[in-house]
Amino acid sequence: MEEIYILNVLQYLLGYFEIYMCFEILRKVYKKENTKIKQCFEILICICLAVIEAINRSFRLYSILLIAVVIIVISITFSLIYKIKLRYTFLHTSLYCLSLELLDLFIIFTMGIVLHKEDLGIIIGRHNSISRILALFLGRTLMFLIYLAIVRYKELINKNRIGSLVLILLSEITGVIYFQSVYAGDSIPDLAKGYYMYFVIIILAIMFFAIYSIYRSALEESKIIKLRNRMLERNYEDLKVYYNDSRTLFHDYRAHITLLQKYLEENQIDKACLYLNSINKPLAELEKKIYTGNAVIDLVMNYKLSELKEKNIKIEYDIMPIDFGNYHFEESDIFVILYNMFDNAIEACENIYTREKWIYLSLRLINNMFMLCIQNSYEIEPKYENGELLTIKADKHFHGIGMKSVKKIVEKYEGQLEYDNKQNIFEVSITLF
Repeated sequence: MEEIYILNVLQYLLGYFEIYMCFEILRKVYKKENTKIKQCFEILICICLAVIEAINRSFRLYSILLIAVVIIVISITFSLIYKIKLRYTFLHTSLYCLSLELLDLFIIFTMGIVLHKEDLGIIIGRHNSISRILALFLGRTLMFLIYLAIVRYKELINKNRIGSLVLILLSEITGVIYFQSVYAGDSIPDLAKGYYMYFVIIILAIMFFAIYSIYRSALEESKIIKLRNRMLERNYEDLKVYYNDSRTLFHDYRAHITLLQKYLEENQIDKACLYLNSINKPLAELEKKIYTGNAVIDLVMNYKLSELKEKNIKIEYDIMPIDFGNYHFEESDIFVILYNMFDNAIEACENIYTREKWIYLSLRLINNMFMLCIQNSYEIEPKYENGELLTIKADKHFHGIGMKSVKKIVEKYEGQLEYDNKQNIFEVSITLF
């Protein structure tokens, strides 16, 4: 009696772990942060589903109804908590649950072949035993290793390749249907071995397809990001030339004063006026430039000033003097973030027709934390998909590439990226640690 109680407790704990692991994997895939309230709600759902699983498994290890209930509850819960479209959470939750069942069935059938017990599937399926606990433990251990792989290579995961994911899901459903017949003991041993080989082929095909899909996605994204970065590097070089020209003009300022003084001493007023007019234009342009004390910030902001003026967009800023030489932040990363943030803000202002166009920028470096906040007015309501901002440009080819570069930099410094919009003010806050 005591042994049965211990086995039931272990089975419940393994059930709780598999459900909690599903939430963890979904958070990593969608790159969502957890909070205490959300975590408490998730734990409550895990406890309830683990109880349902324990009750169901007192009669049978797996059932279609049990899998359906788990998928539906987790999908709806995650969709509501993290504001993700239900069809996406349903797809990813289904992939997780079916993958876990395939792992369990694979392990159970492998144990049967190794131990030469053709009826092991029936025994494990209908009765709680040490063999069942061992099979469940191995399955969840393998799933945990998959979770670690997702954490390690999360930047290569493209959660929006719906077609590829659906094909993988269909392959898993096929594997489950075929393997369930073996698991239920409905096939003769020779046919069972054939199903075993088929199952291995299915698993290898799924793994190959998944790796190939991730590789293609990463390759395409890498090409576009490299193209975008080359454009940024070219702009960066142009900005440095402009900045050096500005410094040259200031350097020649003493020569201008000397020549003007000579004209005035010789009472050549007309020549002095003509000369003043000739140098007034570049000096007037320099007066309109922004000088914050940081070359990278000055380069980006002054490069964007002409575009802001042309599009009648007002700019205000609050920037503290920053010397990145004393910190671990790379100036090239700051350049990419600032450039793309301005691009997004200008894009929003371009579509304003009935209200004032403006951008506000705040930069701070406090306690080794770099904090950027950029606000802009908008008229077209921002749209999100899976927590990511959608572009309103007609050309979707480069959609989100700038923001993907920013997100990679934020992840590099284990920082935070947040959006907020209310009362026709859109705000992006970035913190790098």
